[in-house]
Amino acid sequence: MLKKTLGCLTLTFLLGFGAVFAAEAAHAKAAPAAEKGVITPKAAQQLLKDGNQRYLEVALRLQMAGDEKAKLRKDLAKNGQHPIATIIACGDSRVPPEYIFDQPIGGLFIIRGAGNTAGVEAVGSVQYAVDHLNVPLVVVMGHSKCGAIGAVVEGGHAEGTLVELLKPITASFKTVEAEIAKGGDAMRLTTVANVKRSIEVLKTYEPELQKRLAAGKLLLVGAVYDIETGVVEWLD
Repeated sequence: MLKKTLGCLTLTFLLGFGAVFAAEAAHAKAAPAAEKGVITPKAAQQLLKDGNQRYLEVALRLQMAGDEKAKLRKDLAKNGQHPIATIIACGDSRVPPEYIFDQPIGGLFIIRGAGNTAGVEAVGSVQYAVDHLNVPLVVVMGHSKCGAIGAVVEGGHAEGTLVELLKPITASFKTVEAEIAKGGDAMRLTTVANVKRSIEVLKTYEPELQKRLAAGKLLLVGAVYDIETGVVEWLD
């Protein structure tokens, strides 16, 4: 009996591990072209189609192996979501919140946009998460080597809607110009200032957030993610 049980456990492990390994291996073959930027629009779409197929295959194999996590997607679709936190993060592809915080699907309500600023869409999305999903934690997370921050710090020329996108970051940059003039790290100072500005916008823009903060039902914090080390620094 014990031998049979161990055999089943071994099969379960191999099926799950093998499926994940196969998906990772396939991804590794596809990644280099995308990393170099040498890829056509159709080829990019095909990579997503192929990736979704691998995802479905892995999910099926895990389900066959009896993995409880394989049921999570269907459970969430049936019973609704109950995320533990809302994250306002940059759209940078090197900043995947679910991976950074090791959370499963359904664990985080994520709002992403270049520069992790608190525009009307972000604020409205936070309000939805807090009001309707009762999320107890809101995190505004900047990151190192942010392109939007760099564009402002380096004084790059922006056109079209990018001008509006960079306005809040420019305002944040101006608040730390004196520190930068004294030799401070312009990217670091602006990144932190931008996070703090987004937090202040959230605090003042939506009265319901103020009520929950005052009642201790909501925590609103800032963070900066280092894309090289993977470390999240929590800001006071």
